[in-house]
Amino acid sequence: MLSHFLKYFPKAITFKQINRREQAKAFYDYLTDKALKKNGDNLSIKSANKYFKRLRLIMKEAKLEGYIEDLKFDLKLLPEGIPEVVFLTLEEYRTLENTEESNTTMKNAFLFACLTALRIGDLHSLTWGEIKEENGKIWYDRIMDKKPNGKQRRISNYFDPYAKKYLGERQGDSDKVFPNLSKDATSKLNQRMGRWMTRAGISKHITFHCAKHSFAMYHIIYKKVGVFQLAGLLNHTCLLYTSPSPRD
Repeated sequence: MLSHFLKYFPKAITFKQINRREQAKAFYDYLTDKALKKNGDNLSIKSANKYFKRLRLIMKEAKLEGYIEDLKFDLKLLPEGIPEVVFLTLEEYRTLENTEESNTTMKNAFLFACLTALRIGDLHSLTWGEIKEENGKIWYDRIMDKKPNGKQRRISNYFDPYAKKYLGERQGDSDKVFPNLSKDATSKLNQRMGRWMTRAGISKHITFHCAKHSFAMYHIIYKKVGVFQLAGLLNHTCLLYTSPSPRD
């Protein structure tokens, strides 16, 4: 949000100058019509609403601190609608496995994520000590980076032994499983994934986050799992996050 704020507002602007309905409308029009992502695309309505809400929250804090008297920086936001859930079919997953990609860390991490539903941030910090094996079974046991209500969550989920092929040779317990993987799914990484998809003949807009969608849809379509079981597999703490059209 900060980059869009700095592009739109002058550096010396005050809370009082921002706190006007016409200023709110003008900034929101900028977010929905002119603001661009790093890849040059327009912001989605969801992103525009998120950035506007963040600034509105800051203005609410300014009111509590006495910088402004009444909150006038507000307006009705556009509806976001239901986003399309993009995922890989089993056939497309097999095709990706056999499609060349020079960034083997990205390729292995994404294919592993499709089989485990782990997010890129969790894969970035995943260590070998958190990968457990016993009696032919394999699972991960770790504290998630996401901390609902400020509390840490320890999760432990078994995964298909087939996924082990993407882990490489076991190293020390404190060593990272994917040492060169970025912490976030940057536009640069997703653009590289797009080129990988193109070589595989997959026309869908697949980002790293789609690995979790692919995991969910595989279990819905092929495993016939119900919403309660799926919520556990996706490490969701609330069923509101889990639906037949998976979302995170």
